[in-house]
Amino acid sequence: MEYCPYCNSDKGIEFRYLSDYRDECFSSNLTDPYIYEHNGRMFVSECISCGRLILSDDYGGQLAPELFDKAETVYPKSLSSNFSIPHEVRVTYESAKRI
Repeated sequence: MEYCPYCNSDKGIEFRYLSDYRDECFSSNLTDPYIYEHNGRMFVSECISCGRLILSDDYGGQLAPELFDKAETVYPKSLSSNFSIPHEVRVTYESAKRI
């Protein structure tokens, strides 16, 4: 993550907390009796500039705490994750928003 999704500052984002989780997943096939376990890791980080919190999810649970910025941002969602908007429009908007 290069910029804060709230204030668009590039001063940095600091790791604050992590939590490992285990989730049970069920097949959409009703005749499949198996329950699949899914491990993951949630990261909470904080923008140095505005102090707001960012929640990210590492669905495989393999990232070390120092690599928290590689996890997928869950909250807040940015426009760049909306694939119904053309790529060129998303990139232009995200660039203009930082000005």
